[in-house]
Amino acid sequence: MRRVLYALLALLVAVATMIVIPRLSPDEQAAEHCVVQVLGQKPSGEMILSQPRCVVGAAARAELLTSMGVDEWATDINLISTGVTQSQRALLSRSASSILAVHYDYNNGPSITVAGNDCNGGYINLSTSWINRISKTVNFLCPRIKHFDFWNLSGTYQSTWYGIPNLTYMSNRANSIQYTH
Repeated sequence: MRRVLYALLALLVAVATMIVIPRLSPDEQAAEHCVVQVLGQKPSGEMILSQPRCVVGAAARAELLTSMGVDEWATDINLISTGVTQSQRALLSRSASSILAVHYDYNNGPSITVAGNDCNGGYINLSTSWINRISKTVNFLCPRIKHFDFWNLSGTYQSTWYGIPNLTYMSNRANSIQYTH
């Protein structure tokens, strides 16, 4: 009887591994990465965004950012992941465009990068393809980013800060995001 239970347990673990592992450790090289640029801001504070430009793979994302005129510091994906110094952030905030944040569907999977230079409380309403998908945000230029349950900064929210990228109770629930200090 024990042998049968052990065999069933081993089979269950093997099946669970095949189902769960691809979601927990995605091949980042095959993930789609989209970039939007902040073009302006409405009187309500909602940011006006460019159409998303999407590529496959992290290296292609860095090339896309460069082609869009985003500051070269902001194209270094390792720099985004590890953070930058305060003086580098100040330099980036004066540039024409840099990265406000990178939002991930899961750990380092598909992402949407928001490029701009203003962390004074502007916000975005997520497109229908990104609603309830964000589980991690890497703050780059903006020290605090609020993730709201509903559009137009309404409902429950959770903030991410430099060095604290993962959402907990708001994971896969955000509909709007605010970029602030």
